[in-house]
Amino acid sequence: MYRSFASRPGVVAKYRPEFPTQGFADLNRARQWATTFVHWYNHEHALTSDSIAK
Repeated sequence: MYRSFASRPGVVAKYRPEFPTQGFADLNRARQWATTFVHWYNHEHALTSDSIAK
């Protein structure tokens, strides 16, 4: 099955332990979480060649 590149970070994000299961309290917290996630995904994730836009 073909999976587009864009869907991969979303799937990875969903299964991170710190992903809020009840949603984010506000937009700023969502942005903070996304910033941390993108840094982790781009620099620490096992698939570093699949980095996403910063």
